[in-house]
Amino acid sequence: MQKSVWLLAVLLLVACSDRVPEVKDAAYWQGKFAKGDSEAMKALSAEGAAALPTLQTLLQDESETVVQNAAMTLGDLGADAAPAIPALLDAMGRFPGNPFIAQTLKELKSAAVPAMIEVLKGDNAELKAQVAKVIGGVGTEGEPALPVLIDILEGNDPDPVKLEVIGAVAAISVKAVNGDALPTLKALTARGGELATYADRAIRRIEHKLELEATIAAGN
Repeated sequence: MQKSVWLLAVLLLVACSDRVPEVKDAAYWQGKFAKGDSEAMKALSAEGAAALPTLQTLLQDESETVVQNAAMTLGDLGADAAPAIPALLDAMGRFPGNPFIAQTLKELKSAAVPAMIEVLKGDNAELKAQVAKVIGGVGTEGEPALPVLIDILEGNDPDPVKLEVIGAVAAISVKAVNGDALPTLKALTARGGELATYADRAIRRIEHKLELEATIAAGN
């Protein structure tokens, strides 16, 4: 009888340990995330801020699948994911164009903007282009990045970076009703080529929004 009770207790302990995320190490979660185990992702995100150390470790994994699933799980944490922003930006640099990493950064909005501004001040052209696209998607909360974005348009960054920056400048300027970038954009139109075409489109979008807002203000 005592042996049966002891065996039952052991079995219950094993079963419970399989349901408690905090007793699992990073290797356990790495295996689950590599398989895209949605239940494991939900279980880890349910831990909130306590899951951050594990998720930050997973963001450093060599597997893009593991990294993107870690990014998606971080997105479920909301504001609690803010400490992982540097790790997300590093992951974006290692896996260019991954939409899940970009989306999580975009969802963090103003929390991620300061770190993304620092990237824009750096020398990694490919990462700067990706970050510019993300900043363009955060709306008015991306306005603090406008001066740095304008500096890029006036500087020596390659055209692929500037094309993404023009899109970001237009998106932010329209949302924030900000005409600060217009002189720089108008200077780009004199250069001709693809940059001029994109700059001209951005100018028309921004000026239209400025005129619209002026009309509304006058009507009030």
